[in-house]
Amino acid sequence: RNYRYVNLRYLNKRFFVFNSAIDNSDQSYKTFYMTEGDPGTSSLHMPRRFKIKKIIQVPCIKLSDFLSLIPWDRFPYIEHIKVDAQGNDLRILKSAGKYLADRIVYVTAETQACNQYSYSHSESELDHFMINKGFKIVPRTSVAGNKTYLNQKFERLSNKLDYSFLV
Repeated sequence: RNYRYVNLRYLNKRFFVFNSAIDNSDQSYKTFYMTEGDPGTSSLHMPRRFKIKKIIQVPCIKLSDFLSLIPWDRFPYIEHIKVDAQGNDLRILKSAGKYLADRIVYVTAETQACNQYSYSHSESELDHFMINKGFKIVPRTSVAGNKTYLNQKFERLSNKLDYSFLV
């Protein structure tokens, strides 16, 4: 497998690591299933198709807890949030609270985890939630199990921002 690695010269300058999982619940510790082989299949949900390497407890926060730390007087919006959380994408987006509809232009999320975990949302559940939050589906972006949504509040920016690198 070809993995992408973070260029360490950007660490703590352009890229910051936060030792926390994100879920739609109050701050707590949650069980995290580390899988063998591809670490990208690890999840807060018990895997059904992947062998478990180790089970650990991880700190967990809501996305709104993190977003509340952004100096919104300097940054009027976030261009793009990409979520790929092995069945937990919808719960993460729900945890964004008011910030999702008020401050996020594009969202790309994994549409489903195909029953690979003990919990996962369906594509229709994700679509329904995003549409109810004021987003619309960006045509021709359902690639490799991901879909991109545009916040209609920021539609005027759609010709100025490039979301395609994450699709």
